[in-house]
Amino acid sequence: MYQDLGISREVHAYGETVLEGLKERFAGVDAVAEYNQLKVLKGMQDHQVSEACLLGTTGYGYNDLGRDTLEKVYASVFHTEDALVRPQITCGTHALALALMSNLRPGDELLSPVGKPYDTLEEVIGIRPSRGSLREYGVTYSQVDLLPDGSFDYEGIRRAIKERTRLVTIQRSKGYQTRPTFSVKQIGELIAFVKKIKPDVICMVDNCYGEFVEPQEPSDVGADMVVGSLIKNPGGGLAPIGGYIAGLSSTFLSFIVFGNYGLGLEMRGRLDLSGAIAAGADIPSVIISIFRTLPLPAVALGLLFITMVLFYATTFDSLTMVVAAYSYRRLAEVEEPHHAVRIFWAFIFIIFPIGLINAQSSLSSLQSVSIVAAFPIGIVIVLLVASFLKDAGQYLRGAKDTPPGGRKD
Repeated sequence: MYQDLGISREVHAYGETVLEGLKERFAGVDAVAEYNQLKVLKGMQDHQVSEACLLGTTGYGYNDLGRDTLEKVYASVFHTEDALVRPQITCGTHALALALMSNLRPGDELLSPVGKPYDTLEEVIGIRPSRGSLREYGVTYSQVDLLPDGSFDYEGIRRAIKERTRLVTIQRSKGYQTRPTFSVKQIGELIAFVKKIKPDVICMVDNCYGEFVEPQEPSDVGADMVVGSLIKNPGGGLAPIGGYIAGLSSTFLSFIVFGNYGLGLEMRGRLDLSGAIAAGADIPSVIISIFRTLPLPAVALGLLFITMVLFYATTFDSLTMVVAAYSYRRLAEVEEPHHAVRIFWAFIFIIFPIGLINAQSSLSSLQSVSIVAAFPIGIVIVLLVASFLKDAGQYLRGAKDTPPGGRKD
């Protein structure tokens, strides 16, 4: 067949020799791929990925099972405390911009110890003048170029790290440069060096194109955040959009508190939100302080309170109606449970969370209390399920006995 295609025996033999010489390298690639595949499958098993995760949600998407489970899987795979994985993060540059702008404040300095980053980040940082860049908001930038042999300039990095250095960004891939791509081992050595000089600095790794090409990820060797795009390796060539940020939970407080409005207040100097959090202020009080900057803050908080009450009232009304209905041994089809029974179940479902919120106990104590309190509720749930199955059986038998047209002879 090769000869029919115009390939001579000599060329075919030469190709086979080359393939034989590369067999060991191909086997190594296959071994890494299999290891990472098992790692992803383990994360899916641990967090019980199921068909339910593929179902859609309505409204604001609160408690989106698929989204929440996916982010737990990412955190498990990258061995981080938390992860943000969203299609609304359109690409790797968007994910990096989100991570940088959420963790840098006016007066901070961003350091790149691996030379110039991607061209697309130049306007985000302000290397090229751009409206809305970090530079425009008072964040300075410095970089240390690599040595001629492509290695890190450790002495230059030591001199570049200052008191204002808040975040160090490490681009793993060579991108459009001619330098070599860094291995996880090299990144780990660089992070260890930086942390030795300034332990509180945030080390962020631009992980684009680097996911799953080694058994370890940068987060396994000290990176506080790893950032990437779903369009590349994690999406398997199937995802047309999306990005991820995986890292320490503390870095994610920035995403929660510093939304567009909160970030604007911080950047304009109207509120020192980061300073308040650093001083020990709790997150709810910081959020309240943001509300107080709005026109008629009391009205805004009142509307928020009313919205929350309506949301929980309708939720508990539906919940207690169902639970109370199955608490009866017999209940006519048009009959509703007595209000006292519904109030009883509302009390049961409300008092326990309130107790946990106000308990001044350690996390382990709360876990123990939750397990103990869940036991009797578990028994009730089993009884409810049994009642539901019994009711469903009666309904199906009745439907089977009823001929088409709805009348029995």
